[in-house]
Amino acid sequence: MHEKQEGQSYVRVMLIHPGVPEYGGRENFRAHYPPLGLACVAAPLVHAGHEVIVLDCAAERLSDEDVVRRVTDYRADVVGLRCQFINYPLGLAIAAAIKAELPGVAVVFGGPHMGLVAEQGLRDHPYIDAMVHGEGEHALLEYVRALDAGSAPVGIAGLVWRDRDGRVVHNGRREVRNGPMEFSPPAFEVLPMHLYRLANFFSLEGHRGCPMKCTFCALPQVQTRRVRYKRPAALVDEMETLVQDYGINRFDLIEVNFTIKKSWAHEVCDLIIERQLPVQWICRSYPELVDPPVLEKLKAAGCYRINYGIESGSAEILRNYRKVTTVQQGLDAIRWSKDAGLTVYVDYLIGGPGETDATVEDTITFHQAARPHFADVSMVVPFPMTPLYDSPEEFGVRVVDDRWFEDLEQTSKFPFVRAMELQHLQKGELERLWLHAVKQIMFAKEAVS
Repeated sequence: MHEKQEGQSYVRVMLIHPGVPEYGGRENFRAHYPPLGLACVAAPLVHAGHEVIVLDCAAERLSDEDVVRRVTDYRADVVGLRCQFINYPLGLAIAAAIKAELPGVAVVFGGPHMGLVAEQGLRDHPYIDAMVHGEGEHALLEYVRALDAGSAPVGIAGLVWRDRDGRVVHNGRREVRNGPMEFSPPAFEVLPMHLYRLANFFSLEGHRGCPMKCTFCALPQVQTRRVRYKRPAALVDEMETLVQDYGINRFDLIEVNFTIKKSWAHEVCDLIIERQLPVQWICRSYPELVDPPVLEKLKAAGCYRINYGIESGSAEILRNYRKVTTVQQGLDAIRWSKDAGLTVYVDYLIGGPGETDATVEDTITFHQAARPHFADVSMVVPFPMTPLYDSPEEFGVRVVDDRWFEDLEQTSKFPFVRAMELQHLQKGELERLWLHAVKQIMFAKEAVS
C-alpha cells in the first residue's frame, strides 16, 4: 500500500476493461460496450471514500505497456480486471505485465464468468491475488477494506484468494438475497464518459438472474436462477441521468429476458413515457415471454430493436437444449414484433446435441418463414459449469478443448469457437453444417418483409 497523508484512509483502485480481441490479433482491439459492470462495482468504493478510476482499453486503445504506465502514474494499490471468457486472455496478459513491473499491487479478477474458473485461475496464474465469485459490488469493497486494514480477506463471501503460503482459499459463494436489486446507482463519473458521449451509446441493466435450464448457458451459474429486479424508477433514473448529464440517449438493456416479468417491463416503459425521455433502446427476450401488448408498449417507450435467442428451428434440437420455447412461439414472437414496428434480430446456434443435416434444414426453413430483419449464426460453445461442459457424454458431444477460454486465438473467434464436437458426426461435418447455415441465413438475397 502507498503511504497516505495523515488522517487519510482510502485505497487507490484502478478498474480495467481489457478490451475485446478480434480476428486473432492481440493488438487489434474492437470498441465494445461501455463497462457498466465496472461502474457498478465502483459505486460502493466511491461512497466509502476510496479513489477509483476506470481504464477502458478498447475505447482508449491502450496497449499492455500503456496500462502499466497508467497504473504506475496513478500509484494504484489495487487493480481490478473485469473479464468474460472472450477477453480473459487479454486480462491475463495485462495482469502479468502489471505484476512483473509492480509486484506490490494487488490484482483482482471479476466479471460474469470468472467465478466459474476462479480456483483454477489462481492455481495457474501466480500474478492473480484474488478472484470474485459472483456479484462484485460488496465483495470487492470488503476486499479493499481488508487490504487497507492490513488483514487477510478471511470470511469475505464470494472471494477466492491466495494466502501467504500460496494456498488457494475459497471463502464460499455470496448468498443472493431475496427482494429487489438494491445497489447504489452506477458511478458513471469514474468512466471515460466523453468517449461514450461521442458514440451516444450506453448499456444498462434492469434485473439479474435466469430461471431457464438451457444446456449451453452459464448464466444461471453466474447470476443464479432467482431473478431480482431493479426498481423501475431506479432504472429510469439512470437513463435520465445519462440523458441530462452526459447527452447519451441510446441504450442497450443487457439482460437476456427483459420481459420475463411483463408487469415490470410495462412499468419501466410507462415511466419512460411519463417522463417524456427522448430515448432509443434495444432489449432481448425469449419468444415465450412476449405478447402483442408488451411489444407495443416497448415500441411506445422508445425501444426500436428486440433480440431473440431462437437457437434452432427444430423442435428436436430445442428439446435437446432444454428450451421451453416452441417453434411456433418463435414464429409468433417475430411476427408480433414486426407488427409492433420493432426491428427483429435473432440468434441461431448450430452444433447442439443431435444436430444433423435435417435439423439444420429445419432452422433454415424457420428463418425463411419468419423473415427477421437480422440474424447471426454461431456454433455452440462449451462453457464451464454448463451441462454440455460438465456432462458431455450425456448429450453425445465431446469437449475437445476444455481450456479454450485461455487461448487468445480461440477467444478472438468467439462465438465461433470450435471447442466441441458431436460424437455422431465425422470430423469437419459440424463446420460444414455451420457454413451451410451461414450461407442460407446470413447471406440470403431475399429482402425482409
